[in-house]
Amino acid sequence: MKKSTIILSAAKLAAAVLGLSLVMTSCKNDAEANAETTAANGAAELVKPEDTTGSLTGKAAFVNMDQIYQQYGMAIDLSAALEKKSGNIQAEIEKRGKKLENEVKAFQDKVQKGLMTRSTAEMEGQKLQQKEADLNQYVAQKQQEMQEETFVTTNQINNAIITFINKFNEEKKYDMILTNQGPVPFVIAANAKLNITAEIIEGLNAEYHAANAEKTK
Repeated sequence: MKKSTIILSAAKLAAAVLGLSLVMTSCKNDAEANAETTAANGAAELVKPEDTTGSLTGKAAFVNMDQIYQQYGMAIDLSAALEKKSGNIQAEIEKRGKKLENEVKAFQDKVQKGLMTRSTAEMEGQKLQQKEADLNQYVAQKQQEMQEETFVTTNQINNAIITFINKFNEEKKYDMILTNQGPVPFVIAANAKLNITAEIIEGLNAEYHAANAEKTK
């Protein structure tokens, strides 16, 4: 049996773990892009078609979405949960990979020393090949799982932010609330007094903490 039939190298194991890390990075970048687009769309929705016939006060404000994501309790908690799960998955991949790598080395050592018959070596080799295939399938499954969870988590955070801003504006009645992040609308320059980010973060966190307190009752 050729030695090259079964080889799970450290480089291949590292590639599997790196693959998950790259997926998480890609998910994060996609999430940020999606968040910016969602925020922009949400800001645009604050001025509905039926409202355009009414009187305008010229009252506008803007929010810093990056700052909201960094300080909003829900975003912090859900992102931390995703990071923890990703770390656990990477650790499990490394554990399974190292175990299989050791089994391969032990197998190759026995073959080289002539401690197995050809038929036994072939059967053991096939078992190791199946284990390697199973590991690759596990990695792919976990990558897909993290992609889906990241997508859903991002949507949950964005939905909570946009829902709160719309509710917030029912009282404040701004003609427009813009974001200084994202494609459009985009704030190039504005009076600092128009920045309501801190007020939005305070309201979001108050709502989030109240909801968590209610769950623990």
